[in-house]
Amino acid sequence: MLSALSESAARWLAGGKLARMTRTSMPVGTTFRFSLNRAAHVRLDFTQKRNGRKVSRGCVPQTRRNSSKPRCRRTATIGTLSLAAHTGANQVRFQGRISGAKTLKPGRYTLIVSATDSAGHRSLPHKLTFTIVKR
Repeated sequence: MLSALSESAARWLAGGKLARMTRTSMPVGTTFRFSLNRAAHVRLDFTQKRNGRKVSRGCVPQTRRNSSKPRCRRTATIGTLSLAAHTGANQVRFQGRISGAKTLKPGRYTLIVSATDSAGHRSLPHKLTFTIVKR
């Protein structure tokens, strides 16, 4: 169902709506491209590696209580976008803003894209990594 996932830039600057002059040649934002063989709702999950502590066979966020436990790395979902996509080639222009109030901070992220059609069939998740750089 979902295929040919790609991005225009793996390292880019976070941006807003208005254009302005910069002294860098690094692009502002990126474009995610993918193809669908039928119309579907596409879910984009933005995840990031975070530090944690091992507690009973799991990796959980650090608290005062578990601070003496062994360290580990966990994957945290930072935000999710859900979009309606059409059959064929699709593009999502992205500058780091997930909602009106939430923007991704500079850092390294993994994007997990999956599609669900009207019959409830889900595609296998596809992954991309990208880095948002400070201005």
